[in-house]
Amino acid sequence: MHDIRIATIEILYAADVSDGDYKRTFEAYWGMSPAPVPVSKKLADQVEIFVDGILNHMEEIDTTIRSASDNWDLTRIAKVDLGILRLAAYEVLFRRQTPVRVIIDEAVEIAKEYSTSKSSAFVNGVLDRMGRESRKEEMKIKQEAKDNGRDNERTSKT
Repeated sequence: MHDIRIATIEILYAADVSDGDYKRTFEAYWGMSPAPVPVSKKLADQVEIFVDGILNHMEEIDTTIRSASDNWDLTRIAKVDLGILRLAAYEVLFRRQTPVRVIIDEAVEIAKEYSTSKSSAFVNGVLDRMGRESRKEEMKIKQEAKDNGRDNERTSKT
């Protein structure tokens, strides 16, 4: 899954900093030598599903990012961070089989690896808010489990 996310973000980034033609960038990406990530038909098919999903829902994804980032103008967000946020937003909103905490953790790790030192905190904050708003029930259960764990720790220490 990590390679799928990396390839998707790289395609989004490359298109955003060039002509904005995501389909052409997708095709060119797989023709690069050496390949940015190990290439397989399965990987390319999965990345295409993610890129198409993001493109098909771009308006809703961008609106959600704006809302979760306190109405930041998307042009002010670094292109790498925007790609990370768009992918994660797509997963949070439309691929509900992946737990929101997994999506956030992976996005934060990618931001640490591919962006600036401050980006991971920004990405974490935006996605945490997005998760709390989009997947309220899942986040509530996770918070309750976390709180119960703290209560259990306190009880065992006394």
